[in-house]
Amino acid sequence: MLAMLVMTGALLLPQHSNAQDFPSRPVRIIVPYPLGAGADLLARLAGQKMAANLKQPFVVEARPGGDTMIGARAALQAPADGYTLLVGTTATAIAPIVRANPGYRFDNLEVLTPLSYDGFILSVNAAIPAKNLAEFIAHVKANPGKLNQGSQGNAGPIELITDRFRAIAGLDMAKIIYPGNAPALKDLAGGVLQVVVAGPTATMPLVKGGHIRALGYTLAERNPFTPDLPTFKEQGFPTIVGGVWYALMGNASIAEPIKQKLSREGIGVLATADFKEKLTGQGLTRWPGTLQEFISFTKTDLALWEVDIKRSNLKPE
Repeated sequence: MLAMLVMTGALLLPQHSNAQDFPSRPVRIIVPYPLGAGADLLARLAGQKMAANLKQPFVVEARPGGDTMIGARAALQAPADGYTLLVGTTATAIAPIVRANPGYRFDNLEVLTPLSYDGFILSVNAAIPAKNLAEFIAHVKANPGKLNQGSQGNAGPIELITDRFRAIAGLDMAKIIYPGNAPALKDLAGGVLQVVVAGPTATMPLVKGGHIRALGYTLAERNPFTPDLPTFKEQGFPTIVGGVWYALMGNASIAEPIKQKLSREGIGVLATADFKEKLTGQGLTRWPGTLQEFISFTKTDLALWEVDIKRSNLKPE
């Protein structure tokens, strides 16, 4: 029995020591979006503060593409030691449902720290004679098939909620596929496109520059960054409520003490007034609740997106 106790203690000590000493080298945060995207900004803000607290660099690495699957796979293929993290998003949860070979299951990942939850903005080219959603719908119906909508495909939250709106309002618009928000918004400002749905961070600089006009926001409450922009709900579309969440995630197989340490440090960053202020300045909204509330939310949120997936008749491809 004494020998067994000694062996058990020997097994427990390295784990305890590893958690106490973690991190002893740089930590990598994989962002499954291009540089400059909202997820990239969140990773850098959180990483800088965690690096200062934990005395090790947190290096942000962009791995865009594949509806965030490329980044998710890269994070899960790395050793499950806490030194490789991922900024997971709503798209990371949706992709395994609509892709035949995603290379991972969403439950392979675990939320360590919720970061942000934000809606999308429907914007039109400044030449479109619409100041609100009702006028926009009237204009589209007066010109069926003549307006071009910038799209990122069919499987992400932006496209799913846009298709939900198109179906409810009975809109006939052509879709032009783009690899991301930035080139689509550029073409929206240039008049190649007439409508784009995208996040506040990428949209609002062009709105403020007068190149495009924002007509509606997809969360139930207005974004503090755009207090004058009414929601879809306010404009008579109570079912057009949805957005994208961002979270710092890790391999679910990471040792529990290390997961707890990362989670504790991340949540500490989330609670600071400085972090909230910097997010608001970029049009992003800090998650207001607890970690457990966020985990529960991701499950109910995914169930709602699954309704859109069925409505759109999306099959794994």
